Amino acid sequence: MSTPESQNKQAPGYPNVPSEGRFSVGLNQAGDVSADQARAVLKTIPVGFAGGVVPAGVIVWLIHPEGADTVSLWLWFAWMVMAHGLRVALWIAARRDHAFTEHAAHWLIRLRLGVLVLGLSWAALPVLLSPVTPFDELLVATVIAAVCGAGVAQQSSDAPSALLFMVPPAVSLSVRLLGASDGTLQTVGILSLLYFVFLGLAARRIHASFLELSLLHAQAKRQSLHDALTGLPNRTAFHLLLQEAIARARRRGTEVAVGYIDLDGFKEVNDTHGHDAGDRLLREVTRRWRLALRETELIARLGGDEFAILIEEVDPREVVDQLSTVFGRLEAAMAKPVWVSAHQTAVIGMTMGVSRYPQDGSEPDLLLRAADAAMYQLKLRKATRTSWWQLGVQPSAAEPTHTQTTDPYGDRARGMLTEAAELLERSNPYFIEAFYADLEADPGSRAVLAGLDASQLTRLKQHQSAYLAMLVDPRTSRQALMQRAQQMGKVHSLSGVSPAMLTGASMRYRALIDRRLDHAEWSSARRHSLLALVESRLGDALQAQFEASDAIAKSYLDVLALPPLVRDERWHDVLQERLNAMARLPGISGVAWYAVRADATLGLERTASAHQSDAFTRFFDALGAQGGEAGRRQPDRASVLAWKTRRIARADAWLVDEADGYARALDLGLSIRCSAAIPLMNSADEVWAVLVLYGDYPGQFVPMSMQQWMLGMQHQWGSLRNSASPVQ
Repeated sequence: MSTPESQNKQAPGYPNVPSEGRFSVGLNQAGDVSADQARAVLKTIPVGFAGGVVPAGVIVWLIHPEGADTVSLWLWFAWMVMAHGLRVALWIAARRDHAFTEHAAHWLIRLRLGVLVLGLSWAALPVLLSPVTPFDELLVATVIAAVCGAGVAQQSSDAPSALLFMVPPAVSLSVRLLGASDGTLQTVGILSLLYFVFLGLAARRIHASFLELSLLHAQAKRQSLHDALTGLPNRTAFHLLLQEAIARARRRGTEVAVGYIDLDGFKEVNDTHGHDAGDRLLREVTRRWRLALRETELIARLGGDEFAILIEEVDPREVVDQLSTVFGRLEAAMAKPVWVSAHQTAVIGMTMGVSRYPQDGSEPDLLLRAADAAMYQLKLRKATRTSWWQLGVQPSAAEPTHTQTTDPYGDRARGMLTEAAELLERSNPYFIEAFYADLEADPGSRAVLAGLDASQLTRLKQHQSAYLAMLVDPRTSRQALMQRAQQMGKVHSLSGVSPAMLTGASMRYRALIDRRLDHAEWSSARRHSLLALVESRLGDALQAQFEASDAIAKSYLDVLALPPLVRDERWHDVLQERLNAMARLPGISGVAWYAVRADATLGLERTASAHQSDAFTRFFDALGAQGGEAGRRQPDRASVLAWKTRRIARADAWLVDEADGYARALDLGLSIRCSAAIPLMNSADEVWAVLVLYGDYPGQFVPMSMQQWMLGMQHQWGSLRNSASPVQ
């Protein structure tokens, strides 16, 4: 018999156990990053068609027939049209691939090959040219340089694609120009080489920033879809995977089985030996089940001691025999006692209800509720049952089973929530205190609380309490709940509350209600039904919060992915436009641009605010008046620190860090609660400007994802400076 120490050796690295087989869809970080890259390349295809075919046609039309092989050029142009047409066909095929994320790596290879074909096609143009005039040579060089610049800008989120597109024509064009007898053309060849090298370096920088942000997004997504203790998919992930399994079964004409498992005796282990013993038991049970399952089978943790199993490719003619085989392996895995402490073991049993698609429903919620209802029905007959699992709800059960598919927003749910209103209302204050205790313990979220005074913290708790009351209000519709949850999701995302923390809070809330029902005179079936509908509403609210968080992350990534400026573009022509784009980001009160002046001072040059531009300008006027020089607006301390240290500096809580500025912001009706200053360096590693972001939420720039985004902005703005012609 194994000891707790040997168990740890058998399952190293928990809880970071990756999902396996076909059920890794949406849970694979590498797959998510590849999918982001592939999507970014795909988006360039429609624009790339016009951006490639039109310049090619212009070249063929403008070069004099007597100076070039006209037939070869027109054949080359026809090939360019066909090559771009094939890429458009590839774009259409990828859009129709429902499992695009699962196949993202293969699509990325195809897309890169398509880009390479275009690069080789442009590389063939200088080779096809017969001796032509210097003007025609310069025309071809200019068009190829412009096409490469635009192509690299479009493909910069994937550096291999950018290089595959640029390198062939860069080599072909540079060799032709450097080998020309005309000295001017040779000089252009040298400049072309430098230009292409710069394009490659710029693409590499943007690619690195894109990968960092994409990986951070994938990590956050994985945390939001996995149970922190066991590493198994959580309830949200199980819903997504079950939905995909149903779609596959519908196409293939097979069935899907869903099992809802409750551990018998787990509560006694927790009460007797403590929560650490309970956690150890859950990890060991998880390890055994994973070893017993195959590729078409998945286990997920729904919360507490409740699990769900998903089985695909069920044969309708052999349902019982096939399920008996699978569940026999699960039962055998639980036969041995489990170590719960250094000297104590426990034998754990199971109760499971099973539902089937399409007999018991065609939606994940319906299948889970049907399996859950069958499980509770079997628990009522625990003393007389002959099997630990039951297929479907039996009409001969001791209690009615009409709650198995209760609509969480329907009449029956409203009646149940009305009956439980007092119990739920008493639970809310306990949950609020526990939730904020968790925030206080989390280093990333602590800055949020540090930036609030007592009255603000009280109001925030009142908002949270009102949100919980709405969640379980019998009158709440799904649409109203989703809208409110999206608002909360925006606040949580910008305040640094992670998806994993939100998921854990939902589990805590469900467990709190479960414990309070222990002291209520509710039957098992009614208790189960109440928990099920609360879980359904919690799931809807979590989904809305995650969607809001994803939308915010996308808006920040979109700004980071803005293309670099072309060589002859002037800095101040686009500076305000870029500042305005950042000022429109969620959670950003405004943006300021400080330049290092000739007298070695930091002076405000420009500002941007999407909603309160006048108040934002008056705010900086107040800073200047406070500094004693109305004409020279003074920077805040974070800006000065970034300038002096050449590192990104933050003021996470203006209530504490920038008390004077916070008071002035309040007087002007601004919502500034924090700021971050990003120093911009030139090629000599000297700070020439400071970009300052003013946030609406304390600690908004603390999360690692936001810090990585700011580093990306620092790289992007550095490349903008190097590629532009600033007006001094």
